[in-house]
Amino acid sequence: MSIVVSIFIVLVSCKNDKVLLSSLFPDNEIYHLKELNYPEDSILKPDFIYSFGDFILLSEPKSDYLLSSYNIKTKELNRFITKGNGPEELLDVQQIGSFKNDNTFFAKSTFTENMFVFESVDNKIHKLSATPIPDNIVSLCTDGDLLIYSKYGDYRYSVYNNSNKSKIEFGDSIVYNNFSQNMISRTLQGLCTNSTEKKTIAWFSIYGDAYEIYDYSDLSDIKNTKQVLSWLPSVTAQREIPVMNTDTKLGVPSVTSSDKYIYALYSENTLMDAATLQDDVFFCKKILVFDWEGNPVKILQIDKELRSISFNKQQKIIYGIGKDENANLRIYYLDNIE
Repeated sequence: MSIVVSIFIVLVSCKNDKVLLSSLFPDNEIYHLKELNYPEDSILKPDFIYSFGDFILLSEPKSDYLLSSYNIKTKELNRFITKGNGPEELLDVQQIGSFKNDNTFFAKSTFTENMFVFESVDNKIHKLSATPIPDNIVSLCTDGDLLIYSKYGDYRYSVYNNSNKSKIEFGDSIVYNNFSQNMISRTLQGLCTNSTEKKTIAWFSIYGDAYEIYDYSDLSDIKNTKQVLSWLPSVTAQREIPVMNTDTKLGVPSVTSSDKYIYALYSENTLMDAATLQDDVFFCKKILVFDWEGNPVKILQIDKELRSISFNKQQKIIYGIGKDENANLRIYYLDNIE
């Protein structure tokens, strides 16, 4: 998952003695990443990864084609989604995720109010449709005809039924610095993942340490079953625009899940670190593992930094974008994790 951020940063610092999410975990397990035999020359500068079946998908915003697919079995690599304003083009791909079944996925753009839907048939990827979606979506997951997403506004989440075009808004209020809920939703921009088996959605903030778990099994009464706000961003407001201080801690730049666990790639960097690390500021060496009640289970301490992860439900493997000892981009994986 990737996210477009429109936040001003001011060069000030202030003391923050709140609790790191990583300190809440009872166990820390060391994992050695394995390198996938992926064609090295074909990795451009991907933002994020998504994996299903035999496929590895990478978003590649610097390329003329926004997505690449690599079939692990056939070793075939393809590039698709041309960058542009045409009917078969997108200006960007902000997120990739499953759509209705394990062989179908969506590619969502930030700047257009639709997403492309693709299907894997006979080891080939085919485009099915362009599906309209509501605006102001930050992060999206699906469950049948339901689009469940975090968003900007007075309510921070919505469920949108794509078949009858109905919408339900939800989300418990967060009290912080006398900010409006719209201001808070723009401050706590975050990523979602869900379990269609458990009818549960998990949300993690990219800035600060905060997460929430919601049970949407009853759409008439969506319940917040867990809310943890252990380290909120250092921020002030200017006309409902967040102005973040450089001591603001980064949180979760990538999240993925199985029906058993939630896996959150976890950063302990700050916005000040971005001045020197630049794009590398989101590379991390910790994966926080939660159950679907939102309880901390363990930390996977990995031996190389990753910037994006994806759990492949068919293979039960986590794939990630990382770097080798020479700072070359590589695709790594973790197996035997469940």
